[in-house]
Amino acid sequence: MDADITNFSIVSAHVNYVGGEWTNASDRWMHLNGALFPLVLAVLYMLLYRREINNSFYRVFSGLIAIVPVASLMAWVIIPLIYMGGHAPEGDDVTKFLYNFTYDYPAYLVSIIALLVVIISIAIAIWKGIPQNFEMEVRRLKNTTSEN
Repeated sequence: MDADITNFSIVSAHVNYVGGEWTNASDRWMHLNGALFPLVLAVLYMLLYRREINNSFYRVFSGLIAIVPVASLMAWVIIPLIYMGGHAPEGDDVTKFLYNFTYDYPAYLVSIIALLVVIISIAIAIWKGIPQNFEMEVRRLKNTTSEN
């Protein structure tokens, strides 16, 4: 690859580089990792979640861990549809992924796969009781706050 990284941020999930030789697979992988890595961590976390733990921080944190990566995947559902209409946002990782991906596959395939991953992730969260515990904890905290 031999690229020089000019800017890297975990917080804003981006990397800038100059040079380098990229294959189709490595280019796709690089743009996909921004969404894939947090999602894999979130799914692993959800699978290890224990609904019987009655701790406010744990329940609220778990709710956020479950929803944030899944919500970020919505870009992978919507942007390919916009891309097919010729109006995708420039410089976005999804758009960059699609520039390369659509040489071999249709853009709507990305939307379908992303939507399936969103549905599976939501199903795992519900199965583990994360949204239910999150809602219960938020209501309990709200009631505690309003009583004071």
